Parts: sequence; structure tokens; C-alpha cells
Amino acid sequence: MEFLNFQQFVNESTIGSFRDKIDIEYNIDKTKHAEERQDRHGIPISDFEISELVSRGVDYVANALMKNEINVGDRILLKDANSNLNVVGSMQSSGDRFKFIIITVMREDEFRNKKGTYTIVVK
Repeated sequence: MEFLNFQQFVNESTIGSFRDKIDIEYNIDKTKHAEERQDRHGIPISDFEISELVSRGVDYVANALMKNEINVGDRILLKDANSNLNVVGSMQSSGDRFKFIIITVMREDEFRNKKGTYTIVVK
């Protein structure tokens, strides 16, 4: 009886490759609209709070992107599971680099966003 070695048994071939790390940058370039939203409902939202939520959320965004659940250009809502903070942004790409652009922010329990926005609850 002849036994096959592992390589003969598997008979695999490379059909593609991917990077194991996705670099996502984010910035807080605020329009007048976004600045107004930071102070709209009583308790002001600091740039630090926004940055902290996005920093915790980019891994979720990268995961959704790799699983093809979202596409570059889609609107994404990051909801903080521990507070009422909501950050709406969009993924943009340039070559192999990605940017998460912040569109608006709001502190509200029942934040409703545009239809088709992908929601990620950040723990």
C-alpha cells in the first residue's frame, strides 16, 4: 500500500493572498455642522471622547471590511455600548491605506441614522 505525503494529499494551490494587518487612519476634521453637533444636547462631546471611541472601533471596522460586510465609502455608525456617544463616519481608501472620516457626532440614546448605514456597537 502506498501512502501519500501531505502535499500530495492536500493538492493545494495559492488562489490569492491578503495582508494580515490593515492600517486605518482617522482624523477629526470638523465642519461647522459637526462642531454644532458636539455641543447640541447639553453635555459637550470632546475631541478626546470621539478619538477614544473611534480608536476602539477601528478593529470592528477593519473586521467588517475584511468580511465584505461594508465597502469603502459606506456610512458607518459607531455606537459606544457604555455611553450615548454616536460617531458617524465613512471609510475612504488611497492605495492600500484606509481613512475613517468622521461625518458627525451626537450623544443620544436612540440615535437614528440614514437608511443603509452599517451600525457597529463598540464595547
